[in-house]
Amino acid sequence: MYLTLSDVRGIGEDKLREFLEKRIPEGHHLDYKKDLIREGNASGSNLGNGAKREFLKDITGFANANGGDILLGVNEPSESTSVDEQLVGIDDGNQLAQSLERLARDSVDPPIPGLHFEPVSLRNGKVAMVVHIPPTNMRPHRVNHSGHVGFYMRHSESTFSMNTYQIREAVLASASAEIRAKEYMNRMLRDTETYVTKGLPVFLLQAMPMITPEKPWNVLSSEFFAVIRDSTNRRSHLRYPLVSTVKPTATLEGIKGRDDRQKPTWTTEIHRNGYIAVADLQPTKILDPAYDPEQRPVLTTYECDLFHAFAYFCKEVLEVAEADSPYLVRCQLLDASGVSLYSHQTTPRFHGPWAKPAIVWEDQIRQVGEEFTPIADQWCQDLFHAFGLDAPL
Repeated sequence: MYLTLSDVRGIGEDKLREFLEKRIPEGHHLDYKKDLIREGNASGSNLGNGAKREFLKDITGFANANGGDILLGVNEPSESTSVDEQLVGIDDGNQLAQSLERLARDSVDPPIPGLHFEPVSLRNGKVAMVVHIPPTNMRPHRVNHSGHVGFYMRHSESTFSMNTYQIREAVLASASAEIRAKEYMNRMLRDTETYVTKGLPVFLLQAMPMITPEKPWNVLSSEFFAVIRDSTNRRSHLRYPLVSTVKPTATLEGIKGRDDRQKPTWTTEIHRNGYIAVADLQPTKILDPAYDPEQRPVLTTYECDLFHAFAYFCKEVLEVAEADSPYLVRCQLLDASGVSLYSHQTTPRFHGPWAKPAIVWEDQIRQVGEEFTPIADQWCQDLFHAFGLDAPL
């Protein structure tokens, strides 16, 4: 895809013009439309059924392929067409955006996660619109409007009806996307259990894209090094900022950061296939004997800080990668047997010990455009629920 959701949000006329100056022709990920067919001289809220169906075919066609963008109020580029001639705009663009958003919500099954409509006010007084259709793990999406039902897919410059084979393949692809993501995460989990835990508790936080990036991430670039090192200090407000204090190292799969070269207490990883992980190698604490004469290993509210740091780290990585897709997200505490939870605001203060080999959270799916933070919030609550507490304190 040429544009990510972060590119589209708040794009503005100047940024749109910069994109149009690239003279990218219509294709698998891009479509230009001067306008949509109206009923007589009606406004954007009264599109004809034919125009509505055509628009629904276009957005589901992109969604059932690999995503894309529709530029409304924009002519297709040619050698003889200037950007000014391309960027004609629509008289009622803001109203049209609201109408199309309702149409997509009511007439596409299942709804397309992350579908975004971005009106762009133009200096000529009109409005262009960028419709961003992200890659989706919920294919195939069906048009169901005014008695018309159909499945469509984008091919090159056009959208065609899907045949039975393509529909079946889309269903299988959606099902296998989660399986493939879990298989990779399980392999990384086995590596952690074999080479890292050594019988001690380790928190492993993982995020794996359910749609493989079109191109492998260049994780050895300076941009990825910068996010590993947090060179812009964007994570300085976090209690656990995950700032690699040593030079990141290349691995077979990607790149790894850590807080100490010889005895790291945590590591971060970014792989070329979009995998992101944080391993907390010392999640449990031993309290002062005055608080705990038994000197038992405990978890504390610190773990909630770790969860939120991971969420913020994932957000930054996707910004650097200039990519987005649905992500499968997982949290596990390995070798957890015997660990207790300590809260100074409860009586008794020690809860546990945990009797099972691991604490395993339910896998979560973060859709395109969504934040990772709600998942971190849920993990925090579930940690306390696991030890019999109603809420984190």
